[in-house]
Amino acid sequence: MSESKNQSFFISHSSKDITFAREVDQILTEAGYKTTRQEKDFGHKNFIAAIDDALAAETGARVISLYSEDYFLSDYCRAEAYAAISGDILNKKQRLIPMRVRECKPTALYQAKNRLEEAEPLMTRALAIFKQSLPEGHPNILTLRQNVEFLMQDIEG
Repeated sequence: MSESKNQSFFISHSSKDITFAREVDQILTEAGYKTTRQEKDFGHKNFIAAIDDALAAETGARVISLYSEDYFLSDYCRAEAYAAISGDILNKKQRLIPMRVRECKPTALYQAKNRLEEAEPLMTRALAIFKQSLPEGHPNILTLRQNVEFLMQDIEG
């Protein structure tokens, strides 16, 4: 799927994954994409209204969900992911972009939605971007490399 620089991304993450969220935000922003992230964009706005506006289907924003155990324990995170696939439960429009940032076991609903073979090229591309933007040996490169390995294990069954 080719993406226009007009494409916008909402970065959905648990509070414990803020470092990953900031780095994903920085990479996308430096590449010329518009991003929305609670910490930098919502300020003193009504939190629920701001999320609702950011996730409205009319905005066309894609949702990057940073998966971790903490993500799946958060009602807000799960609601953000559900909003991304509202009306498209199979995620055919690819509005929800899952990215595992820490070891976790997605719930059955999320496992059913993930089309693992389609995720592999996206994660490989993300790894290449991380390698270009971050110094060699950076912990996020190592984590993403490990996540690609986990993905390949999941694909192979």
